[in-house]
Amino acid sequence: MTARLAWARWAGLAAALCLLNVALTFHNVWPTPAVRPVPELSIELMLVLLAVLGWAAWRDTLPAQLPAALAAAWLLLAVARYLEVTAPALYGRPVNLYWDLHCWEFNASWIPNGFRQSISVRVNVKASILKDLKVDQRVPVGGGGGSILR
Repeated sequence: MTARLAWARWAGLAAALCLLNVALTFHNVWPTPAVRPVPELSIELMLVLLAVLGWAAWRDTLPAQLPAALAAAWLLLAVARYLEVTAPALYGRPVNLYWDLHCWEFNASWIPNGFRQSISVRVNVKASILKDLKVDQRVPVGGGGGSILR
């Protein structure tokens, strides 16, 4: 391999890593689409660079399968980063479940934070003449509210 080809290969690898780094170091205001790139180095880029430089120092050459291995590692790290970014945005949102059981209705609700922290369950008849026939239980959570099953 000529020196020019080796330099082009390293330049291509560096450009790809920089592009992928930009894809992982953006900031946004959740849940708006306001996305802006920031000049940061991601932990993913640092791990990949450490792997490439460590291998090059150990073996003095890069194997042909290294780009595929780095792509797989980068994909794993990118998925982990996505989960790290989205999990806090999803945590704390109320969860509401509703099932239409033909002539009955089932409602369950969980509010995980705030002053209304609670779990509630309600089963009732849909018929308007029997609207008072229902089972309704609401238990505060986090303030010593106890169990929903008493």
